[in-house]
Amino acid sequence: MRLPILASDNIRNIGAPESPYAFERFCVDAFPLVQEHFGIEKKPQFHNWLSSGYGKNGDSQFGVDVFDYSSFATGQCKSGQSLQASELIEDLEKLKGFPRPISDHFFLLATTQTPKKIQELVIERNEELDWKLQQLGQVLPSTPSILMPRLHVLNWEELKSILSRDFFLAAKWGFQPYGNLYKHLNEVDIKEVESAVMTTSCCIPAGGGGKSSSVLAAILNITAPLKTEDIKRIGSENRVSTYTVYGLNEFLNNIRNAVAYAQSFREIAPNLGSADRAARHEALEKLDSLVVHQGRIQAIKYLRRLGRAVKKLYSILKDPDSFFNPPGEPVFDIYGAFVDAPDDESVRIYSFVSEFDDLPSMPTEQVVWLAKFIGDETEKVRMNVTLI
Repeated sequence: MRLPILASDNIRNIGAPESPYAFERFCVDAFPLVQEHFGIEKKPQFHNWLSSGYGKNGDSQFGVDVFDYSSFATGQCKSGQSLQASELIEDLEKLKGFPRPISDHFFLLATTQTPKKIQELVIERNEELDWKLQQLGQVLPSTPSILMPRLHVLNWEELKSILSRDFFLAAKWGFQPYGNLYKHLNEVDIKEVESAVMTTSCCIPAGGGGKSSSVLAAILNITAPLKTEDIKRIGSENRVSTYTVYGLNEFLNNIRNAVAYAQSFREIAPNLGSADRAARHEALEKLDSLVVHQGRIQAIKYLRRLGRAVKKLYSILKDPDSFFNPPGEPVFDIYGAFVDAPDDESVRIYSFVSEFDDLPSMPTEQVVWLAKFIGDETEKVRMNVTLI
């Protein structure tokens, strides 16, 4: 059965996303609606409009790009040229290695039409399946290595028609006359955002590889206020630049902001699948503004140890009774007479290596250790180190 194509010219003229990744993200959004359209039973879940991307390019995916933890349906995204019968047969062979039971498998095409040979092949395979199920007295789902699932093929026009029935997803992908409401969500894996939020309390060693380019960029941005060479000298001499101390506090503020982004996601997450359209729209708008900070959220777990050390050092250095500002340049009036010598607030004098009557003694050993740790940890977290 072919699905109706939407009559709106605004929608008819919108083509499939050009990049394979963007098309897969579209399929992830559309997949719950596809299942609903075909009457595939789904267990209730936290946000029922989201599916799961199965793997990344190069992974052994067994011909599966999209699946749903709450059902037995799977999908494969085809963003290239027209699907050939030989390619479909090859993909079905790969599907036999998929480890979970499947009831329905969808081929999701970026092309506007489904080739006649593909339609005939799918009908033939499904008729064979119905005969086997009748003879064996079995029902789906089944692991593909034992019994293949029921097959479906949907082209771009059909996918577009199904997704457009959901007001918010239609707005997200620009299928509304007033344009794209959630422009930052199209190529974002919401599951990755959710995973990043759920792991913010973890602590991962700063060194080593594995940081994505977006996470590394976020780390560089968050740690930018930390001037490592200046920090490493703290405690080895009495003078400390005020701007170095301010940098510690600015870094802590950056961490607090990243944690706040994660907390905001936790607050809106329950409404992402809300039946209340207004609540859902508000949650999606907030999510759209949050996902641009995904790298910062993912960076938190790499910065935990550094953050604790910076917080400790800053708590020691910020006490106004623990330092004084030295005299600055003298000020003279227009006749050359001395007026004043204001304090130089760009420099702080502590009693690290020598004592001053008006200053308390400082925990110099602790300060020196913290300063060195912060400098070294910052340098480690700013890079990916690959062991050969």
